[in-house]
Amino acid sequence: MDTTAPTLIGALWRYRWSSALLVLLVAALSVAAGSVSGPAATVSASISLTPPGPDNVLAPGTQGDASSARYTAQRAAFVTSDAVLTAVADRTGRDNLTELRREVVAEPALTSSTVTVTVESSDAEEAVALASAVVDSYAEQTQAQVDQLTQEALDSLAASEQEVIDSTDVVLPVEEAQQGSVAATLADLRLQASEIRTSSALFGDGVSFVEAPRLDAVVTRGLPLREAFLGVVVGLVAAGLLAWVRADRHRRLSSPDELEPDASFLGELRRPGDLDVPAPGEPLEMPTQSHRLVGAVVGRETSGGVLAVTSADERLRTATALNLAASLARDGRRVLVVDGDTDHHALTSRLALDGTPWTAALADGGRAPVPTLLRTTGGGELQVVGAAPDATAAPGGRSVEELVRGWRRDHDAVVVDLPALGGGQLVTDLAAAADAGLLVVAHGADDRGTRDELRRWAALGTPLVGYVYARASARGRGGALGALRRSADREARTA
Repeated sequence: MDTTAPTLIGALWRYRWSSALLVLLVAALSVAAGSVSGPAATVSASISLTPPGPDNVLAPGTQGDASSARYTAQRAAFVTSDAVLTAVADRTGRDNLTELRREVVAEPALTSSTVTVTVESSDAEEAVALASAVVDSYAEQTQAQVDQLTQEALDSLAASEQEVIDSTDVVLPVEEAQQGSVAATLADLRLQASEIRTSSALFGDGVSFVEAPRLDAVVTRGLPLREAFLGVVVGLVAAGLLAWVRADRHRRLSSPDELEPDASFLGELRRPGDLDVPAPGEPLEMPTQSHRLVGAVVGRETSGGVLAVTSADERLRTATALNLAASLARDGRRVLVVDGDTDHHALTSRLALDGTPWTAALADGGRAPVPTLLRTTGGGELQVVGAAPDATAAPGGRSVEELVRGWRRDHDAVVVDLPALGGGQLVTDLAAAADAGLLVVAHGADDRGTRDELRRWAALGTPLVGYVYARASARGRGGALGALRRSADREARTA
């Protein structure tokens, strides 16, 4: 049965520290990018436009709100025109119009004839100077534009006037009625010219008044909160996606039946005390019902043979091996517990075993392992033999198969505390020599790693009687280990 797909929240919680680090990193990078790319200082100036009259050369026929709005929009666009920006560049010593166009923004007001000019620059004083240059250049270029259009209109009227005069000189004498018409036309042309001059003079540069940029109105760059928020959002999305992919690739077991039918489910260790690991000298607590039930199944399946208790979790493996051995010893059996962890020898360290380790016989066939004799309240004998680090076979030493045959011959049951396969040649030899294996699966264990372990046992050929699911956690109190230590102390005092 395949494990269910991980949830996003579950994946984030599983990889919470790396996810939090990723979110903080993305947020920090976003803040840094916003601080570097954003303007250091921003300031605004307002230009109030003079309403153009009906004879205005810049915007002839401007009447009504719609026409006024169009005129305001046209003048806002003129602020960032090449003519104005060239004048700004001349005033400020700049030569890059593209960069100036990025730094200067002009926006028309919706309800009034006002253009707001916003300038961004590297510091406050430069921003104020640039905004002032933009306002002055706009007024200067508008005046030049008005002057040019006024002159063009006057030149056109003068040409028309001259045409009228020339036409009257061609046909002579001019009748009185025609003289009156010519005079009226000339007077009208001259009146238009006068009105244009008056309108242009009154209009001037088209600026009614200016709200100049002030140094105290400059907005300086602060913490880029928007960039920080966006960084957190992007970081959460990235962290969630990465955590989900990782969790999907390394799915965890969440219920006891998820390994079936790949292996037989024998029981669940979930009650307080199921996997307790007491400190030396603590009083004996009888093996729990969970261990007694598993021990009964294991005893029936192995028929007094060698059982290898294996798990990727060292504490769960050691606690389960000891509790199962204590459960078997309650039935009056002679039980031997072997520390098969030749790398970490956790059982030997926890019990502080001082007998001759079984690994000594690998190098010297004449040295027999000396177990520590322990007794349980069930009336059976429980012996524990330790392991030594850096154990290696040598000529003249005994093989693992020979040692296992001797253990099987001298005891009713043998329980080996064995690391996961792949921990070394001695671990593989012990697993191959055992009659059966028992897998201890921790709640939340990696699904792929657990199934790989099942496949390694199948390839080895040693049958697995099944697996127990450990929902409880191994702790430092209670269970069989305290009893074992106390019995060892009592045996030492008796000797």
